[in-house]
Amino acid sequence: MNRKLLLTGVALTTLLLASCGGVDNTGKENAADDSAKKTSSDNNDSKLVKSGPLLEIGQYHNAENGEKVTLMGIATPKQNVDMKPITMLIKDVKLLKHEKVSDSVKEQLTLAYNKEKADINDPYYTIQVQFSASNTTDANVQTNGIESITTDTGVQMDLESGLYDESLGSNLNGKVTKDYSSTGFIGSNGNINSVKIKFGNIADADSFETLHEASDNIEIKLSK
Repeated sequence: MNRKLLLTGVALTTLLLASCGGVDNTGKENAADDSAKKTSSDNNDSKLVKSGPLLEIGQYHNAENGEKVTLMGIATPKQNVDMKPITMLIKDVKLLKHEKVSDSVKEQLTLAYNKEKADINDPYYTIQVQFSASNTTDANVQTNGIESITTDTGVQMDLESGLYDESLGSNLNGKVTKDYSSTGFIGSNGNINSVKIKFGNIADADSFETLHEASDNIEIKLSK
């Protein structure tokens, strides 16, 4: 594993856990999701979530890296995207505000998002997409996940800059469903009302022959 990928994982693991419940690869919610409505909050601060996902606007989580991560917008479209032989399912989209950003976290995020340190302010905002990919055939296929996320303010996040997608190049055996998270770095302007999501192409896992071209842009409106 190269150094950039290693540091990317270190930088983002805590942030992903800050607002995600767990989902197993069968598509069934696991115990973390099952307890989503039983989110643990501090007795003195109803907005502080100590465990479980962020579900309501204004709820926040104190991440292990020292950041305060607050939910500023959310959509739960449960929208299927037909990309035969794969069906993508957009589960939820979250707008997150990150505060109390240390210099060490900024260093890690420059690698994770391919940004300059000066681009990472306190606070900064990210968009997080939780989705699944279901292989509808017996053949082994490869998904290239999310190709880009574009905000209604004109910020485009892709693999060249601003987007971390754990599903890139992921192989799915026959009749398998996998769950993924993708996070995009927006910057200091969190006044986002909607985003457009574009999925990358689908390929044969062995020959890399393209089986389905990239999707059209899919617009998702956020509740704030």
